[in-house]
Amino acid sequence: MVKIREATIIDKEKIVELLNSIEQNSYILRFLDEWLRSDNGKVLVAEDDGKIVAISHFFIQNKEVAWFEAARVHKDYRNRGIATMIANTLLNIVKDMGIKKARLVTSASNIPAQRHLAKTIFKVYAKWVSWKFNLQDLNNEDLIFEKSRIEEIWVYLNNSRCFIDSGRLYFDSWVWYDFTYEWLNTKLNENKVFFDGNGIIIFDEMSRFKGNYQTCYFEAKSFNIRKFLKFICLQAKKLKINYDKIFIVTPSNEELISALKNNGLEQISELLIYEAKIN
Repeated sequence: MVKIREATIIDKEKIVELLNSIEQNSYILRFLDEWLRSDNGKVLVAEDDGKIVAISHFFIQNKEVAWFEAARVHKDYRNRGIATMIANTLLNIVKDMGIKKARLVTSASNIPAQRHLAKTIFKVYAKWVSWKFNLQDLNNEDLIFEKSRIEEIWVYLNNSRCFIDSGRLYFDSWVWYDFTYEWLNTKLNENKVFFDGNGIIIFDEMSRFKGNYQTCYFEAKSFNIRKFLKFICLQAKKLKINYDKIFIVTPSNEELISALKNNGLEQISELLIYEAKIN
C-alpha cells in the first residue's frame, strides 16, 4: 500500500535512485540536500513497501503563497492517483500553516500533468511564454539609459493589460512570484529595470541557477521591442554574459506575442501557472 510522508535526509539515497530512474541529470539533485534540511519547505515522498516511488517539494514564498514543484512519479506507478494524493497532502500541510494560495507551473505540452491537475483544486491562473532570439544580430550603441521613477512605472503597470495577463507575477529560475511594489523598487535601485513609457524589462541573474540570466518581466510594443532587446545586450556586455546563458520569458499577452514574433523571436514553449485557493 502506498503511503505519503515527509522525507528526511535519511531518504536521500532512495530519492536519488528514483530520480535517476526517471531522468538524467535532474535539476532536483542540485537542491535535494538543501530541500531536505530547509525550515521553509518540505519534501514529500510516496512509499510502497519501503520503496520511494514519487516525490514532490514545496516552499513558502511569503505569508500567503506556497510554491509546489519537482513532482516526479516512477514510471511503474503512474496513473494510480499518486501525484494527486501528494498534491492534496501538500495542500493540507500549507493550509495548516495559514497559507492562502499555492502555485506551480507546467508546460502547455505536458498533457499528463494537466490531467492530474484537473483532479485537484488547481486552476490555470496565468500563461507565460519562453522565447528564442539571436541577440548577436543587435547593436546596442544607440541605446540611452535613464533611470525612471518607480511611481511612474507602477502606474503604467497597473494600467497594463499585459501585467494583468501575467497574473501580476515575475519570473525567477522557473518559479513565479508576486510582483510587488517593494520588489520593483529593489530592482530599480539595482539598475536592473529599463522603462521607456511604452514598455518595461527587468533583467537579472537567476537566483537558483547562478551564471544564467533572465527577463524577470518583459512587455513592450512592436515599435520598441528591439530597444528592450538592446538593453539585454548592453547588460550582457557589461556583465560579460554569454548569450546562450540568457532566457527570455514573457507573459502570454496577445499583443506582446504578435510584437515579439514580428521582430524575429521564435516561441519555444507556453508555460501554465496554476493556482489553488486554499480556504
